Amino acid sequence: MEEVKSGFTKHLYPVIAGLTIVTAAFALAVYGSGLAVGILAGGAFAIINTTLIGNLIRATLSDVRITRDIILIFLLKFPLIYGILIFLLSRHLIDKAGFLIGFTMLTVGLLTSLAVDYYVKNRKFAGSVRGNEKL
Repeated sequence: MEEVKSGFTKHLYPVIAGLTIVTAAFALAVYGSGLAVGILAGGAFAIINTTLIGNLIRATLSDVRITRDIILIFLLKFPLIYGILIFLLSRHLIDKAGFLIGFTMLTVGLLTSLAVDYYVKNRKFAGSVRGNEKL
């Protein structure tokens, strides 16, 4: 399956991964390994979930009706990924609060990526805000 990445999604996953790792390192130093592992698991789940949803939407909107890719993505996403998540959370193998913090990194990463994308597209106007332009 061919994946098309725009300027926005090109730096989305590294931003989410970076924020998750920094937050997990802080949690490890302050609160211990339980919360840090939960944050890493939540961030990983957010990236995997977003990737699979994006691929599922692209495959569904393609010209082909139902392909092997759609069935494979559907089987990976719902039974396998959510099954692993339910198992990990029900057996208390990862911290639930940490998982929620890690999963929230998706929202923080989206907002950060939007801000960076907006800044890159509009940086030619930054000089007028600082008063560097001659009138």
